[in-house]
This record gives sequence, structure tokens and C-alpha cells, in this order.
Amino acid sequence: MIKFISIILFVGAFVNGFGISAVYAQESMAEIEEITVTARRRVESIQDVPIAVTAVSGQLIEDIHLANLIDIGKVSPNVVFTSQSSGGQAMGVSIRGIAFDDLEKSFEPTVGISLDGMFMGTNSGMNLDLWDVESVEILRGPQGTLFGRNTIGGVVNIRRMKPTGELGFKAEVDVGRYDREDVKAALNFAIIPGKVAGKISLRSLQGGGFQHNIARNEDVKGRDLIGGNVSVLLTPTDAFEALLRIDFYDDKSEGPENLNMSGPSEALCSAFGLGPLGCRDTSYDVAAADNFKTSVVPQRHLNFIDGQNATLEVNWDLGNYQLTSVTGAQDFDELLDVGFEGASMAVTQFVRPQEYEQLSQEFRISSDALDSKLDYVVGLFYFSNEYTTTQNFVFFGSTAQLFTSNQELDAIAVFGEANYQLSDALSFTIGGRYTDEEKKFVHDHPIEGTGPFSFEGTESWSEFTHRLGVQYSFSGDLMTYASWGTGFRSGGWNGRPATIGGVGPYDPETVENYEIGIRSELADGRLTLNATAFKMDYDDKQEFNVVADPVTGQFDTKIENAAKVSYEGLEIEGLARPSSNHDLILRFSLGLLDSKFDTRMRDGVNVANQTATLFAPDKTASIGFSYNRPLFATSSLNLSGGLNFVDKHRGRTEIPMEPIADGRDVVPSRRELDLSATLETPIGSKSKFFVSVYGTDLLEDGGFADRPVEIRPLFFVAGMRVRRQYGVRFGIEY
Repeated sequence: MIKFISIILFVGAFVNGFGISAVYAQESMAEIEEITVTARRRVESIQDVPIAVTAVSGQLIEDIHLANLIDIGKVSPNVVFTSQSSGGQAMGVSIRGIAFDDLEKSFEPTVGISLDGMFMGTNSGMNLDLWDVESVEILRGPQGTLFGRNTIGGVVNIRRMKPTGELGFKAEVDVGRYDREDVKAALNFAIIPGKVAGKISLRSLQGGGFQHNIARNEDVKGRDLIGGNVSVLLTPTDAFEALLRIDFYDDKSEGPENLNMSGPSEALCSAFGLGPLGCRDTSYDVAAADNFKTSVVPQRHLNFIDGQNATLEVNWDLGNYQLTSVTGAQDFDELLDVGFEGASMAVTQFVRPQEYEQLSQEFRISSDALDSKLDYVVGLFYFSNEYTTTQNFVFFGSTAQLFTSNQELDAIAVFGEANYQLSDALSFTIGGRYTDEEKKFVHDHPIEGTGPFSFEGTESWSEFTHRLGVQYSFSGDLMTYASWGTGFRSGGWNGRPATIGGVGPYDPETVENYEIGIRSELADGRLTLNATAFKMDYDDKQEFNVVADPVTGQFDTKIENAAKVSYEGLEIEGLARPSSNHDLILRFSLGLLDSKFDTRMRDGVNVANQTATLFAPDKTASIGFSYNRPLFATSSLNLSGGLNFVDKHRGRTEIPMEPIADGRDVVPSRRELDLSATLETPIGSKSKFFVSVYGTDLLEDGGFADRPVEIRPLFFVAGMRVRRQYGVRFGIEY
């Protein structure tokens, strides 16, 4: 970490010197508009927040065509979001190399996703399609104090637009490559003028499948989503606000279809007498010859999710105190029906219907005290969920495995964080959270190669997480901070064991984060330059160990607290507005990451020197621009773009550096170029029309394997993702 701290100190010295001379800059130069975030459960300038956070505005999302949450990862350092086609609109998430990539709901995420204040307890449905969004914040590093359990990598905080209380309408049509059609509309209206406002929005998203299946001689469909939202905002007084949102969605998307990467080390290619039909030659290699636009699987890749979300957020200003209540509920059904291995003949069929529901309630009280020298927030959080999964694994036409798993979770936490202003320049932060949770797990396994079994058990865990920090402002334009924080990821049960010995339980894992940072504004507010260095210690890391039963020889996946990992890194972010009339905004980011296993136990042997962290590229970087210019007296033109780089990294394999992987677990480095041009013109005095031409990931065509997965010892499979896309958006707003 010494080298990263040295960079921070250099940046600080540079900023301090630059800030002195910046006083003489032209006063007419326009400042960058203030960016506010809620990373500490209150609204404040991003330049005053002693947390590593990237803020993405709704306008930027529209300008550079960030279509979904996976795309948001392009603009934040040390962030990798991947597609996860084994769950309904699921995604793999990795922040600072702390990753989660699975479909099993008994396994907890490492990154928290918060939608309008509601914590989403599973990665299904996480890859939200973005529209009518106010902002997205990416908080990097463990957020165990204010956000709680399962945020050891960080938090993604999404806020959508509120009802306006005025009659208004906007509609948009997006027609893109691969027969993609996206139609969406929103209507704002007053129910009781000045007191109750409403909004209704609807969306249809169809097509976009980039693969042609040569076994079925048809194009893979892609998206098939119908969804909507109803929001009601109650403001009877200036001091009270209640916002109710209800979402519904019915997503019957198909694909992308997996490709078989199996070689002689996997049974599919070597042990079942299939010859080339079980090997990569007739699947992955065939697709590679066509830039991965081809798939060969006889079965369709059905990946459905339908359900409802509801949130109720109440804010009440009681003078010296602010009371906040956030109630959240989620209820959905999923279906995965897929030939998962991606072979050119029907070898396997995974059929997984799932049911999931959750309920959460958070109460917070915040206040200023001691003549505003002390500000604090204290709260109580309750979370419960239940899921049921049935898996029917068909192997060569016969059911080889059939099980049902059910889990009920109850968790409660009490938390608080306080900031004390010792002087105008110096402040201290202290925070803590105590969490207690209980999980009841039931597993019924009537069909398995070694015979049927069943299990029922209950376990409970409790954890304390904390945050300590110090913050010093050299001037109104330069702030530095140092902090020490912790987080934990819950323990649990293995939801898909092959033997009773693989059920578990396993214990929680913890992360300690040591961080220093600098936040600066230069050139009379026309340039912001922020840098953060961090060191993280990841203890009792939960790892998949595939082992053979000593009696039956049956392979099973066990989850064990088997590893310790160290991370060091640096993150630099900046915004610049070089012109005097707000025409041009430049943005840039750089993430450096050094991660390694200190220990990785497998069958009593430390294999750390054979193991690499997953979805943890050494480098990520992005540069971008947004240029606005008046046109034709009343119209305006926006030109936007961005270039994103992600270094090569390891996908999901058990022991990545073993020779058995043969490099198949490596996701190659990539560069993604996005460009757009938007023309906006008024229609009368209250309406406007826009048309936008865009292209994303323009440098490469076809697809790529962003999620290699090893299912030891059966097969090696590649999850696919589209590359170059382009289209036209047009819409109207009143």
C-alpha cells in the first residue's frame, strides 16, 4: 500500500500548489455543478464525503446510453459487473475484487443493491433496466455500519425520479440492432394539487438477442419484458413526505445461450463416449469462428422472472430531528430451463423453478446537536426473506438429480454513526452496527446418484461492524480523510448439495478496510480531482471446494471458510469543465488493484500459490466527454462518448491457476467505445422532442465470454455477452 499512499501524497501536494495559483483564474469560468450523494444517509456534496463513491446522474445515463446496471460499471474504477444468465435479470458483481457470481439464494451477495431505499436480498432482478432514474451511486469498500450485512464489497444505491405533482408526459422509443425494440412512457399528474401527486409508467422491451442457433435454425430471442410502476407522493405539509412505489414486471427473456468449453480434463469431453460432440470443438470453437454470434445448443435458454416490488419511504422533519422510515417488499417467481453445458447435443437439462419473497423495515433518526458540531444518525433494521427452489437435473434424458431447498431468514440490526466537528477543519467519525440473524434450512433430496437424503437445521450468527474516521479540510477546496471500516457477509447453508455432508453450515466472512483519500476542487471549481488508496483484509472467505466422498466416490461441492485474501488498490476520478459556457464536460477514472490469496485451504492443503482472485482485474480505466451546443436558435445538440478499459481477469473456477484450467478461465482484456449524438428541439412553449443516434462497444462485433464457469469434474462452460450495438432513440416530453 506504500506506493499507493505515495501517489495520494503527491496528488495532495500537487493540488495544494495548484489551488494557490487557481485563485488567479478568470472569474468568468463556469464551475462544475455540485454533485450530491446520500452515501451517509443524508444529502451532502460528494466532495465532502469521506467515502469512495461514484455518482452517476440520470442525465449522464441518458447521454451515454447506460441501458442497465451492468453498464453503470463502465464509469467507476475497480468495478466489474457481468451478465448472469442463470437467474432472472441477474448479474455478477465485483467491487475492488470482492465478487459474487451465483444463482443460489442460500448464498448471500457481497455487494448490496438498494432500490429507492430497499435492500435487494438476492442477485436475481439486480440488473435493472435504467429509465426515469434520478441517480446511481456506487460506494466502494465495505459499508457495514450504515448499510449492514452483505455489503463487504460495497453498495449500489439507485434512486428513481419522484412524481412531479404537475401534469406531464414523456414517451420514448428505442429501435436497435438485433431487432431490439424498447418502448416506454410515463405520466405525471396531480391527485390533490400541492398535496398528493401521482405517476404511472409502462415499458415494453423486446428482442436484442445477438446469437443465431444453428441447431434450431433460429435467432435467439433476447429480451421479452413487460413492466410498469405506480408512484404516489404525499406532501400534506412542508415537513412531511411519504412516497409509495409499486413495481410489476413479467420478463420471459431467452439467452444468451452458453457455449461448451470442455476439454480432455472434463468428463463431458472424455468419459461419456460422445467424442467431439462433448468437446469445445463443436460448440465454443464453432461460435468463435463467427465472433460468437452462433450458438449450437438444441434447447432454448429460458430465463424468466415475474413479480412485484413495493417501497414506502416516509420522511418527517420534527425540527431538531428527522425521522425516516423505509418499508420494502419483494415477491417474484423465477424459471430457469436450460441445457447449461452448451453442448451441440442434448446432454443436460436444468429445470429450476424458484419462489422468493422478502420484507424489510428500517427506522432512522438523524439530528444535529451541540451547535451543529455533532451530527448523527441512529436506526433499527429488520429483514426477512424466504425462498424455495426445486432443481430437476436431467442427464441424457433421465433425471439424475432432484431436490427442493427452502430457507427462511430473519435478521435484525441496530446501528448508529456520529460525526463530531472538533474545529472548522477537523472532524471525527465513529459508527457501529450490531446484527443478529437466524436461518432455517430444509432440504429434501429424493433422487441422487448415491441415494436419497433429507436435512433440516437452524443456525444463528451475530456480528458487530464498525467505522472510524478522521477528516481534515485544508480549505474549502481540499479535503483529506482516513478511515478504518469493517463489514461481513452472512454464513449459511449450501442450497444445492449432492450429499448430506455438503449441506453445511458455513460461517460468516469479514472484511477490514483501511482507506485514505483526497477530495479537491481546482481552477475555481472547473476541475475536481479525487483519489483514494485502500488496503483490505478478507478473512474466513467462503470458498467452493469440490471433493469426493471417501466411501461412495460421489463428488460434492462444499462451502468452507477456507481462505484469507489481501487487497491493495488506488482509485482516481475526475471531472473537468474547460470552457466558460458549460459546453464541454470531461470525465476520467483509473482503478489499480493488487489482490492475492494469503491462504486457500483445500483438503487440508494450502493451495494459495495456485489460486487467483475472481473477477478482479489489475486495471480498470475510463475517459469520457459530454458536449452541448445550441443549434438552430432554439434547439440543442449533445455529443457524448466514453472509452472504457477492463484488464484481463479470472472467471469462475475452483482453483484458477491449476493446469487443468488451461487458460479457459481467463476473461481477456477489453476496450469498449460508446458514442451518441442527441438533437433536442422545443415544440411550443411546454414540450420538446429529441432524437438520438447511439452506438455501444463499437470497437468489437459479436459477443464474448464474460463468465467462464467450471462445473468440476463434468464440464467447462462459457456465459456469453453481446458486444457492438447501435440504434436510434426518439421521444417527446411535455
